[in-house]
Formats: sequence, structure tokens, C-alpha cells
Amino acid sequence: MKLLISKQPLALLIVITLLSISNGQYECNSLNCVLPNCNCKSSNIPHGLSKDVVPQLVMITFDDAVTTDNYETYNHLMTGITNPNGCPISATFFVSHEYTDYKTVQQLHSQGHEIASHSISHRFPPSWWQTANYTDWYSEIQGQREMLSTWAHIDKSEIKGMRAPFLQPGGNWQFQIISDLKRDGFKYDASLVSYIHKIDPYAPPIWPYTLDFPSVDDCGVKPCPDWTFRGLWEIPLVEYEDKDGTLCAMLDECDAARSEEELYNVIMKNFENHYNTNRAPFGIYMHSPWLKNPSNFNVVRRFMQDIATRGDVWFVSQSKVLDWIQSPKTLQSMDTFSSFNCWLHRSPWVCTDDQSITCVYDTSGFLVWPRRISKRNAVYPKTNISTVLDQEYFNRQQARATRKMKLWSQSTGLNFPGRTTEALYNDATPSYDYGEAYGVYYNGQSEPGFIPYPKPNEDGNHQEGYYSEESGTPEREAGDAKLTSNLLASILGPKNKARIGVSRKKRQSNTFHELHICSEYCPFRYPWLNNIDGQ
Repeated sequence: MKLLISKQPLALLIVITLLSISNGQYECNSLNCVLPNCNCKSSNIPHGLSKDVVPQLVMITFDDAVTTDNYETYNHLMTGITNPNGCPISATFFVSHEYTDYKTVQQLHSQGHEIASHSISHRFPPSWWQTANYTDWYSEIQGQREMLSTWAHIDKSEIKGMRAPFLQPGGNWQFQIISDLKRDGFKYDASLVSYIHKIDPYAPPIWPYTLDFPSVDDCGVKPCPDWTFRGLWEIPLVEYEDKDGTLCAMLDECDAARSEEELYNVIMKNFENHYNTNRAPFGIYMHSPWLKNPSNFNVVRRFMQDIATRGDVWFVSQSKVLDWIQSPKTLQSMDTFSSFNCWLHRSPWVCTDDQSITCVYDTSGFLVWPRRISKRNAVYPKTNISTVLDQEYFNRQQARATRKMKLWSQSTGLNFPGRTTEALYNDATPSYDYGEAYGVYYNGQSEPGFIPYPKPNEDGNHQEGYYSEESGTPEREAGDAKLTSNLLASILGPKNKARIGVSRKKRQSNTFHELHICSEYCPFRYPWLNNIDGQ
């Protein structure tokens, strides 16, 4: 006997199924999205907790390069403010490569702050990021993560987040990169702008959520991800409402407030919208140039001091916010929350001056010298970073360079022309600068080596004017510049000599690229020069 099935009921069943999907049967809910690995995009407090038992988490973030200059501003802003458990507060730094002092990045990390990736080039125009492909995003985000790990000595597993330059999302490709790198420790993105107040001025702010269920609603800047990325967290930037009612993603953009009091009221009003509704994490999003304005600095510092006295406000990094969401503690139990412990995320090691090196590169990206130490004025040339050194530091660095070269020469059997090997090695504080006389490079095995002096002339004497065979010092002021030119030309070929040779006057310009890194040696080429120059 044949089983007869009517085509009409079957068609009706398909229609009903499609209607069920469109009506939300397969949308994110408490049944198909469960913490700690999934959280729906909503204003609901995670785990159904009451607002009165939830701590107000505050996220301070800074974007772009970290330098010795803005490091002082950051320290001044946060020093003396503590969390309710007595621990120092922590912030998140989204670091891009150009102008960054990696030794200073390591200092921030050692103090308990979070370091995250903000791309290598931060290139213009912003629209480039909108159309960047998978390879572009991988190179920029993972590449910067690698450099932060290598030169600031931060374990890659601790670099968990990223933010897109200009807050310009790259759509699915950007998020596919982060998702693919989850196994390597990546956990979240912090690029998407939430304009919930534009949709509903009275709506509570959005909590961080995962991208298990794609949604392009409440996405202020396109393109937004519409693929599924399971377990990948998004920490949205909930827009501020400015004095005149306009919306701004970062405090830098809130320019309607003209006085300190007006700016303070704008920040406090937006904070109260979080504090009095659903306690969604409140962000203080800034760039250092804006914060350097004394009025802006005073307002932010005053605001932080005021809310810190409430007893239920915690200033924590973005990754710690996710730790709380995944495993929450009520206000009464916050002292036992291990993720907010004072020293849990603090590095036991701090990169000192003796453990770092400054590498200077010409405009073509070739290493000019690993360090520039001058007895005359004891300063680095004015490139991207100007660091004043005292005579004691000069002597210590020279002695350290001597020891390094002795160890390397003994292992290779290299003899240095111009002075006897023993005379060169035994001079603990030589009268000439090893940074001028030697360039440092990496061979194919990424092992360090030193570039020796130029070869003597046919008569056995060194080229006139470069240095004295007896003293090892340059015989005229431009001698060390010519020496550097010859050192590099010996590797790159004579045709590059004219391009590489630099005068002392040019050295004082801003045309050089400089790296200050926690490392023994300099890379021979400046990394990602093409990207940084926007080529």
C-alpha cells in the first residue's frame, strides 16, 4: 500500500517553518546561548542578577602609540586612585606600531595594565580598513601582536583583544581573523559602536556579547559582521550623549561642552545612565593628545576620583570585564574575585635601560646604528623618541657593548681591523661609540651578528678621516656618519652608499624611524616600513 502525502500540507509546513525562523525561534535566547561561552546581545544583566548587587565596572582605554611622553600623562591620571579592594586601577592600551616605545609598553604591562593590538600601520585613509581583505587584517593585527610580544616581552596569550583603527570595522574578514586566532589566545574585539540611544533615547546600554548570533542592529559604523563567530566577544563602545544631544563614540569627539564644568556634567550624565539602569560597563575612551589638554585632564581626573569614592565602582581592563561576566561575583563577594587581585596580572620582570636598545633607521628602512651615544651632549638624535642620557648611562652602555662584541667575536673568530683584538676588548669605556662603529643585523637564522669596520686601503691603512688607528675615534666630526655609510654599503652594495650616507645635520631631522625595544639586538630592516609610509 502506498502512503499518499498531500503536496498542499507539505508546502504549508515549509511556510510555517520559515515564519518560525523569521519570528525569532532561532534567535539568541537563554536556551541556545549560555554563559560562560555565549552571551546574547542585549541590555540584560548577565546571569539575571539584580542591579543592586552588581559592581559598576569602568573601562579606561587609550588608542594609538605609547611613548615616554604620554606614559607620564597616563601615570599622572591614574596614580592615587584605587579599587575598593585597595588595588591600583588598570586600563587597556590599544597599541599601534609607529612611534611606539616598546620599553614603555613593557612598563605599562608590568604595572598591571592590559596591552591589546591596534594594527601596525594605522594607515590612512580610514576607508582602506573598510575594504581590507583577510590577509590585510591578519598582517596588521597579528603582526602588531607579534611585535608587542617580541619587543615588549608580553606573552601572546595575554594580548587578548584588538580595536580597529578609526573605529572602522572591516566586516566579516576582520572578525574571521580574530576567530581563527582564538586558539592562540585572542578573545575579543572592541571596535563596534553601539548607538542604542539613537534608536531609543531611554534604552539602557548594551552589555558585552558574543557573536554566536549575527545581528547588524545597533551597529553605528558599517560594515558590521553578519557571519557567526562562536565564542568571540564584542565589547561595544556605547556612544556618549553630548551636551547638545549629539552622539560621540570617544570623549575626543564630544566637543559641544565648552567649559570644564560642562564636560564634567556630560561624562557624569552618561555614567549615571549606566549606573542607575543596568550597570553595563562604562567606558572612558580617549586618545592621549586630547587628554594632554589641561582642562580635559582635570575633568577626567576629577570624575574618576569622584566615582571611586562610591565603593561599588571598579576600574578594570577590558579582559577583566569579560572575566567578571563569565564568572560573576556580587558586590559582597568582590574581594574574593581572583581576576581583580592586585598582582595576578602583573609582570614580575621590568625591562630596564640595560635590557633595552634603541635602533635608528634611515628613510629607506635600513639600520643606521643600534644606539647613538655622544660624549658631547649625551642625547639621542631627535627622531621619534628623544631620550636624554647622563654620563653614567653612556659609560654603562659602552661597557655593555664591549662585552657583547667580545662574546660574539670569540664564538666566530672574527678579528677587528684598526686595533688589536685585546686592546679593543679590554677597553671597558672606549673613546668611540660602538653604535657608530657597528651595525647589528639578523642573518637567516635570526641570530645576531656585528658588521665589522670597512676594509683597509691597499697600503694597509684605514680610509683617511674615518677614524684614528691609535685612538679609534673619528678624526673629524662627519667621520662617524661616513663610517656608518660604508658599513651599510658593504652589505647593500656601493650603489646604496650615497643614499645611505647621512650628514650630522640630517640626523637631527625627523626623517628617521626609531625603535626602543626590550631586546639585545636590532632588526636589520625597520619592520613594515611600506605599511607605515602608507605605500
